Amino acid sequence: MVDKTGVGVAVTDLLTERRLLFIGVTITGLGQMVQRHGSKKYSVPKQDLVSALEVPFHKETLKVAEGLKLWYVLRKELLTFRRKQNTVSAHISYEHWRESDHDDLVLAAALACWKATYKRKGTTRMKVIR
Repeated sequence: MVDKTGVGVAVTDLLTERRLLFIGVTITGLGQMVQRHGSKKYSVPKQDLVSALEVPFHKETLKVAEGLKLWYVLRKELLTFRRKQNTVSAHISYEHWRESDHDDLVLAAALACWKATYKRKGTTRMKVIR
């Protein structure tokens, strides 16, 4: 699973050029549906990705491999990642708590959780676009 949003397009181009197998995901906005573009490309709302991570996190079924080298970085990102809602427009956004923080590992974990669960009952229906 590779985030191909923004600069991720260049990353997926390199992976394709090197003939590496991956599934590219373009992260979209609130109110959109998951869309499948062929067998290896998806558009997924950030809300769906975050939800796929939140559920196992809160149920304590999300497991982290012992000895994971960047566990301390992932842990920090998880602790500073927030859902924000604009009180006037009701717009929801997901971002890190401070401007200097990052959410790369949170989104990588969310992509993995989404892929592991997206076909299960109760997840967003897939619309295939060819």
